Amino acid sequence: MSFFGVGNPFASPVGQKIEQATDGSLPSENWALNMEICDIINSTPDGPKDAIKAIRKRLTQSAGKNYTIVMYTLTVLESCVKNCGRPFHVMVCSKEFISELVKLIGPKNDPPTVVQDKVLSLIQCWADAFQTQPELQGVVQVYNELRTKGVEFPMTDLDAMAPIFTPQRNSPLRTIHEDNTSTVITFISQRSPTTSITTPTYSSLTSWRRPCVRCRPAWPSWQAAWPTSKGGGGRSYAEEDALIDLSDDV
Repeated sequence: MSFFGVGNPFASPVGQKIEQATDGSLPSENWALNMEICDIINSTPDGPKDAIKAIRKRLTQSAGKNYTIVMYTLTVLESCVKNCGRPFHVMVCSKEFISELVKLIGPKNDPPTVVQDKVLSLIQCWADAFQTQPELQGVVQVYNELRTKGVEFPMTDLDAMAPIFTPQRNSPLRTIHEDNTSTVITFISQRSPTTSITTPTYSSLTSWRRPCVRCRPAWPSWQAAWPTSKGGGGRSYAEEDALIDLSDDV
């Protein structure tokens, strides 16, 4: 049973705020709005579910099209993990949602390096922070699979990236097929970055950070040339796209 459902995810109160906070025309992150999003998630019964739906929709809509929106959305997601409680963590760390993040940096979307690094850093940090919590093992499973397949994770700003736990104020998911994940893993491991984009700044993150745990860093490794007519593993892009084209619920 999917958490993501149907309908307009930006119609909910938190969805409206997420849409505003990830507007590509913003000159930088709106941290006051990001914290307001966290407050709504923590104080309303449907906040976690509605927020995940809006974040997922924003990412899937913008992937391959507008990476400024993607980066703002990943920043909102990161902020919510740092400042929201267990109900939100359970949804974020589901294997279904983490697999969607892996898909975001697959060959179909031709992502720039900064997006690859951001997604991999988030997965790495959450897997480290939540590794002992049974309800949050989806992210740990995906992280371990990526490591097993040879993906090396980027060095991260440990203080800025590490999740924290803050007090709250007031069903197994479907699993992505192994071939789908393997295709994306091959692509991530073999391509080397050549594309740059204008991205949001993260200098203001430290001022919002609260005491946190640390995650272990690893060095980035994208050594091979960009794929041209073939994707990872010698497949054509059409073949790879077919393998990783997961069904959308929204």
